[in-house]
Amino acid sequence: MKNTENRRFGRKLTAGLLALTIAFSTAAGFGADYHTVTAEAATTTEKAQKIIDGMTTEEKVAQLFFITPEALTGYKKVYQTGDVTKKAYSANPVGGIIYFSQNLISLKQTKAMISGLQDYSEQTTGLPLFFGVDEEGGLVKRIAGNKAFSVKDIGDASAIGAAGSTKACQQDYAYVGKYLADLGFNVDFAPDADVKTSVSTADIKRRSFSSNAATAAAFVAAAVKGLQSTGVSACAKHFPGLGYSKTDTHTGKSVISRTRKQLLAKEMKTFQSAISAGCDFIMVGHISDTALTGDQTPASLSSVVITDLLRKKLGYQGIVITDSQSMGAIVDRYGAGKAAVMSIQAGADMVLMPKSYSTAYKAVLAAVKSGKISEERLNEALLHIVKVKLA
Repeated sequence: MKNTENRRFGRKLTAGLLALTIAFSTAAGFGADYHTVTAEAATTTEKAQKIIDGMTTEEKVAQLFFITPEALTGYKKVYQTGDVTKKAYSANPVGGIIYFSQNLISLKQTKAMISGLQDYSEQTTGLPLFFGVDEEGGLVKRIAGNKAFSVKDIGDASAIGAAGSTKACQQDYAYVGKYLADLGFNVDFAPDADVKTSVSTADIKRRSFSSNAATAAAFVAAAVKGLQSTGVSACAKHFPGLGYSKTDTHTGKSVISRTRKQLLAKEMKTFQSAISAGCDFIMVGHISDTALTGDQTPASLSSVVITDLLRKKLGYQGIVITDSQSMGAIVDRYGAGKAAVMSIQAGADMVLMPKSYSTAYKAVLAAVKSGKISEERLNEALLHIVKVKLA
């Protein structure tokens, strides 16, 4: 993997593309702002590629996973960064760590736990680590409402949407982003971009901004902008939408029948809005859409959903992450290894919370070494991840 000639070629190629882009934009008569933005984007890509070229296959595969600190260490409850965590991370330099309420005991403890591992990550890998949390407000929150933290709960998205002010929504999520950033978090698995319907589950009815796609889209964009104005990456979820799901994918399989045309007319409006707002992550859910894919493969494992619809049709170039692969919709039908491999093959960049991290990691590593997951697909996923980390 660490082939000197390949790395030299990659650096020369990227530098050449950068020069070509700037030359083209100058010849075409674009302004200085265009030159700056284009050059910065190309430079970020070049920096990311250099980092990727210096990684081993094992390091690359580890970066594809976003897991709990318990999955990393093997301990039942983790609330500090000590020698055990550092040793586990050295052996498995994963791309992200997600924390839940049990990990967050106090302001001081949370800051120390996150900053300790972040410092260690940058020292050992040269890259920052993603620290994520589910902090939508209302029904789904880990920090607001926790007596250990003196922050207010912004409330359910349904109430925010009903209030009718996208400006207030942006301010609400900027508030959330600020207190998350103060603690050391850099990823919030929010906002919920589902468009609720009369058949939606009770939780989606609370977590969705509106039953009107255009209205929901405007609020999703506001939430993304609010969060990312604080340096915290937003993650719009659950692509391609859970609005027509009558069952919860946490507990088992959920099947809908929404055609591509129907999705583009309704559910896709919120995700297109998130993309236009510059959303760093999009989470793909485990819903099975038979009209779209032709079978009952969960969206998070489907190239039709991820590559054809999200990447090609909507043009998304950020990080695609799966919903938690510890959910019933996955574990009832697939092993941890098979699900992780299928997700990466389908176009996902990161796998969230596989049932067994060890099993999933080994399966993806074996798939890369055998060619089942191509080197091109692996490096494409890494490029998406590293570019956001560098930003």
